[in-house]
Amino acid sequence: MIHSLRLYPDTYVDSVVQLSGTRALRASDGVDWAAAAMATPANLEELGAQGFDLADAGGAGPNDLFIAVRAESEDAADAARAAGRRRCSAPAAAGPAARTPASARRAPSARPSPGSRGRTSP
Repeated sequence: MIHSLRLYPDTYVDSVVQLSGTRALRASDGVDWAAAAMATPANLEELGAQGFDLADAGGAGPNDLFIAVRAESEDAADAARAAGRRRCSAPAAAGPAARTPASARRAPSARPSPGSRGRTSP
């Protein structure tokens, strides 16, 4: 089995996006186990329990995303990692409230309309 662990420092994604990424990873052919998650102590402990070398996580912390894949081959791991990374970085995954306005002038119009599913700050 191939154990592949990639870190994305200072890349925070919320739990819904993490779950979406994990589903994409695990749906890939040849994958035995996989996760897209933040490098919290509990998640790093789970990586160790799954047979990953925690030395590869070298100083990762809770604001760092990791994508871990245990697969039958390097090709399977590469394909899964690409699918998971796409899902974790897809703008649509963040929802309408996370869109960044192109300018300060456009910021008020970027807010979701009342009754929409997005959230705004007061």
